Amino acid sequence: MLFPNLHKALLVACNFNMAVFTQETVYDKLQLPDTVYKYRFWDDAHPCHKTLLTNQEVYFASPLTFEDPVDCKNLTRYDLLTDFEIYNRYLSESFKHNHGYTTVQHKAFADHWFERSPLRDKDAVRQYMIEKFEELCNRFGVLSLTEKNALPEMWIKYSGGHTGICVGFDSKITFQFFGGGGKVDYYKVLPTIHPRPKHSFEEQMVLQVYSKEAKWEFEQEYRTQKLFFVDNATDEDRTIKLPKRAIKEIILGALMQDDEKEEIYKIIASELPHVSIKQASINKDDSITIS
Repeated sequence: MLFPNLHKALLVACNFNMAVFTQETVYDKLQLPDTVYKYRFWDDAHPCHKTLLTNQEVYFASPLTFEDPVDCKNLTRYDLLTDFEIYNRYLSESFKHNHGYTTVQHKAFADHWFERSPLRDKDAVRQYMIEKFEELCNRFGVLSLTEKNALPEMWIKYSGGHTGICVGFDSKITFQFFGGGGKVDYYKVLPTIHPRPKHSFEEQMVLQVYSKEAKWEFEQEYRTQKLFFVDNATDEDRTIKLPKRAIKEIILGALMQDDEKEEIYKIIASELPHVSIKQASINKDDSITIS
């Protein structure tokens, strides 16, 4: 049983499994608001935003494209493994795979691989984790949503300064369609993610994908994730069509042009007649009212 390189050593000794991202949160355990929202521009510079209504399409973005430089990039800290923990991982693997070994042979196996273990090269382990994460992001996507439809910062940042729209999704239909998801937690300092057994694969995924720094708390984000079974997911792969019934309301920006409102009314009448249309307005204190 040989581990001639860092890749195999991590896979075996760490029981490392990039498929952690495919583990989906059990829907019945989720506590969700009735509606979750997506703020969108409505102009010619963002044609893919319009397809949310015309084609009912959403986009699962790679974490490598995120504005937040640490979002989803808080990796499991295999580089924090102590020598004692590394040795015991090799010993555990021997008991698991070398069924005919005596206790002395199991210890000899662990001694042999511990002395040669690339896991003890912390810089190499850290670099390997970064490289594998970047490879994963080419196959992994996140859809970001929020539970609030009247957040001034969101209207300004993600809906063209009140000139766009805010689309409301039925959270039950949406999250069931994508197989899970959940609420983002916010931290002053992102949590340290430990290898198993301290953190399970599911705990590692939740801490990595559903944790953000406190400065982003104004977004009050919910998200769901998707793994694409291709080496490099294209924009076409990342664009997913929702059931029409998943969309339940459209909120028009307070500063949206009348001709653009008419365009949306026509699209809704044609494609989504069950969807309600609401209007946002800006109050004197810059808060938003939806009516």
